[in-house]
Amino acid sequence: MQPNPYTGLFIALEGMDGAGKETQAINICLWLKERGFTVIKTQEPWNGLGSQTYERLDRIVYRKAEERSPEEIQYLFIDNRREHLEQEIEPNLAAGIAEITERYAFSTVAYGAATSKVPIKTFLDKQDGFLFPDLTIILDLPVEISISRLPIERHLFEKQDILRKVRSNYFVLANIFSTSGVRIVDGNKSPEEVFGQIIQYLELIIAIKHQRFLREL
Repeated sequence: MQPNPYTGLFIALEGMDGAGKETQAINICLWLKERGFTVIKTQEPWNGLGSQTYERLDRIVYRKAEERSPEEIQYLFIDNRREHLEQEIEPNLAAGIAEITERYAFSTVAYGAATSKVPIKTFLDKQDGFLFPDLTIILDLPVEISISRLPIERHLFEKQDILRKVRSNYFVLANIFSTSGVRIVDGNKSPEEVFGQIIQYLELIIAIKHQRFLREL
């Protein structure tokens, strides 16, 4: 993946279901708007007007009306992400808009490697050329807490043994990309405490991005 070359701020929230991604995405959007940013909140899988992949993902993953291998499912998520980038994220970033997404590339890597025999590197290579967010927040949560926050009806990935691998994979990714704006935040604290930590990373990444574009002027 490549760094974001655009003026718009690109932030991704990652983590297991129940970790609070939606709550913190809303908090980030409000915080940025108060500081004069134009902000759009989005999520993956992307269900935009131009998406040709979302319906298939919905049938396979959520409605379980079609069977595919774990690898095929993750490759379909990658195709959906490509549409998301080309049709929404990149145009918005180029226009100077801050784009906040719930789930992005790390979800495919963490879940894909946990549900198949495909290694982390392969899933990363499949997304070569995609934009890397300016800031990636991984909301970490014990597996048991994640499960307890979910409805009784769970989709394909929400099983304890798989989620343990998913959690471990997120830590591997945070280590690999520790110098690329990837940060782990304890999602088991109160929403206010979680956001208090996120604010520190927001302020830092905004300052870094501002200094970068000043140098390029």
